[in-house]
Amino acid sequence: MSSDFLFKPYVILTVDVAVQSFHMLEHMIQVIQKFVLQFPIAHGILGASLDFERGFG
Repeated sequence: MSSDFLFKPYVILTVDVAVQSFHMLEHMIQVIQKFVLQFPIAHGILGASLDFERGFG
């Protein structure tokens, strides 16, 4: 495998689509936790360990 492999446009696009898809899934899980399961705080799949948005209020 060459060192240029990670800089191919299809690799960058594939990684970007995978990250954005997981991010969207995370938001969908948060909505389910908040409004369907009635959790007081919905942290999503990864939990509070990566929930930086709540700490800056």
